[in-house]
Amino acid sequence: ITNILNKINTKKPVPTNLLMIYILIFLLIVLVIIFVILSVHLLNTLYPPEPVYKKSFVREFQKEDFMKIFKNHENYTAWNLKKDLDFIVTWPLLVKMSHSKDMRFLPNSTDNLQTLPNEFLKDQSHIDEIYEQLITDDFQLDDFNYILDGIENFPPLDKAKHKDYIDEVEFLLHNYWIHCWYNDDWFKMYADPLCTYLWLDKLENNKVEKIDRLLSVVPLAKEKAGASTTKNQQNGGMRCFLNDTTKAYWKPCAGQTGNSENYLNEIRCFHLDRLLGFHRTPVVTGKYFDKEELTELANKLKKETRKNELELMQTVWEECPATKEKLGAEGALVGWSNFYVNRLGGAQKKQIAPRFIDLTKEEVENLKRTKMNVFERSNDEKKIWALEVITGHMFGVIMGTMTHFNHNIHVVMKNDKMGPYIYIDNDRGQWKKFSKDITNYKNPIEEFCKFPKLLSLRILLLASFKNKGGIIGKTMERLSPIYNDLYETPFWTSSMSIQIEENIYYLANIIQKCIDENGEDNVLITSPYNYDRTNIVQWNDTFVKITDLFINQIH
Repeated sequence: ITNILNKINTKKPVPTNLLMIYILIFLLIVLVIIFVILSVHLLNTLYPPEPVYKKSFVREFQKEDFMKIFKNHENYTAWNLKKDLDFIVTWPLLVKMSHSKDMRFLPNSTDNLQTLPNEFLKDQSHIDEIYEQLITDDFQLDDFNYILDGIENFPPLDKAKHKDYIDEVEFLLHNYWIHCWYNDDWFKMYADPLCTYLWLDKLENNKVEKIDRLLSVVPLAKEKAGASTTKNQQNGGMRCFLNDTTKAYWKPCAGQTGNSENYLNEIRCFHLDRLLGFHRTPVVTGKYFDKEELTELANKLKKETRKNELELMQTVWEECPATKEKLGAEGALVGWSNFYVNRLGGAQKKQIAPRFIDLTKEEVENLKRTKMNVFERSNDEKKIWALEVITGHMFGVIMGTMTHFNHNIHVVMKNDKMGPYIYIDNDRGQWKKFSKDITNYKNPIEEFCKFPKLLSLRILLLASFKNKGGIIGKTMERLSPIYNDLYETPFWTSSMSIQIEENIYYLANIIQKCIDENGEDNVLITSPYNYDRTNIVQWNDTFVKITDLFINQIH
């Protein structure tokens, strides 16, 4: 350092003592900066910054708000309330069952959960009693563990002895799957729990026979250095063909490449989609391929394409190895849609699915007067446009990112008819902080004050449990043991639970504020898709049949 300074100032060399003082001052400044950065990070961790809604809302959402809306609400009965909460509580059980071939032959019974007489559930005057029962400490979200332990400890069925029973269950499930896959209902595969269960079961237990559309893994440093890529932040991937004609897309890498994409977020977003009732995300599960499997699949593809497929595949296990012990790679296996999927881009995307943060004040005001000016009596086309855009932004708030509005807005299609949004490519979700669309800008979602009714009612219900620590975060934590064998990063943490509850609470406060100022009838609009009621009775009847068969078999 002395030599450099002396060369710069050759006329007057710097005295050694003075130089040491300069160096000490410089080091002290660096230490102070590091201390300030670490202190701010620690304070943000221990005491997260107050959410935006604390500053901008008239008051916080309270239990009384919930009771006022739900009391005698014609579209959300006590039965809906119980059904929604039972579904959330038993969701980890359904996912666990899909991971085991043997467990699929056992009934998915919720008899051990709190049960209430049907007459009681149909009587709306009891809704506050049900709420009190559910929100008290007596409502145990761990109840499903009792069922899970019972199923896991149940002696395996003798497949020879119980062949008739197993064959009949397989027949019922196969027929139901055909009914799911070829159904004209946009949401059948997503909103029907049995369709979701069977879809998960196929991805989890069926063998991948071949692949195509193979992408190599290109770390961010190599991309910046000029390495050839097919797309930005290329984390690899391949389309998979399972041995029963089901298709899926496999996405590796969980933060090893420096890219912002993480396959674990695909799995997390799928679960949150179902738990909150969006019903727009294809099923996703974790999938590990060892090196030999990947090599075999690449060689099969090479015979068809005669390209350097093995070299491309090699980047997957080299750049994104599962662990030091596992000589392969892990990733998210995303179910392939049963409908054709169209990606919106350019001017079409801004016209059909604008990102609110990109709108000028004039554009926001224009939308308020035109496309967002919808009511219950508005025609279906107008309601669908407004509610689909709003629902997409609600999903972005929950997932902690709106980046899908930049380049990944997709819609399902049938016979050239455009259907609802489908939420795919969710690997940039995060639950460390609010989406920047919230923190950096007053979200126009507050100004439009139009929301899908049943989804909003569920958001309000979930927000009312915040003082009890929330439900969704706890349920996500209960899913973690199912994914313990995946990448070393925890599947879900307590800090993520805190943030997801804040995200839910943020939306609930906006919805409640809009209702206070404009009236419920002007704010909560029934979606023409009405996907919340997709053949509920149908899948329940099938489970009842399986349960009856099981009981008869045991006897």
